[in-house]
Amino acid sequence: MANNANERGQAVLEFVLSATLLIVIAMGAIEICRAEWQKTRCARFAFEAAHHARIGLPMTPGLWGSGIIATAEPIEGGYRGSARCGAIEESVDLPTLEEGQW
Repeated sequence: MANNANERGQAVLEFVLSATLLIVIAMGAIEICRAEWQKTRCARFAFEAAHHARIGLPMTPGLWGSGIIATAEPIEGGYRGSARCGAIEESVDLPTLEEGQW
């Protein structure tokens, strides 16, 4: 009888430790995916800012949403779009069609 109780206790302990480890791994994977999503999203805003500047559309404040700052500046041969989304900062260089090498 005591041996059976020890085996059940061992099984419960192994289950709790395994479940905890799986939860930690899953939360880490979710955090990595969330960070990559934010980075990709911010890069898209940087591209959109450069694209707006290149085609001559005005950039209205609040166009990108709250907490997102997107700017564009002319550089030699094109435009550089920059975006800051919280702690993430992205920059995209977009050449003008006349300057691009294809």
